[in-house]
Amino acid sequence: MTVNCIFYTFWQVYKAEDTKEVVSYSVRITQICPKEGWLEHNPVEILHAVRECINYGVENLGKLNYGVEDIVAVGISNQRETTIAWDSATGEPLHNAIGESFLSNNVTL
Repeated sequence: MTVNCIFYTFWQVYKAEDTKEVVSYSVRITQICPKEGWLEHNPVEILHAVRECINYGVENLGKLNYGVEDIVAVGISNQRETTIAWDSATGEPLHNAIGESFLSNNVTL
């Protein structure tokens, strides 16, 4: 469950031999609250934030004498309570990403 009002997309790169964090970056995602207790996000904004984080990470790897060939794994995750449905023909989102908030339970119950 989402328990605060700040959402970030993180990009982190670790050195494989000792898992030291090499690059980290975050982008704030706008919250949309169309009704009391509802929480949504613009899927296109999420996608842009992910791309921005990746671009920042790759650019900064070069400054640290690493290249994209040094990346051994990439992970993208959120708190796993957000749902997005995409149109399979157009690739466009069908609706805003729907998130979970504690308030939605209060309104429903």
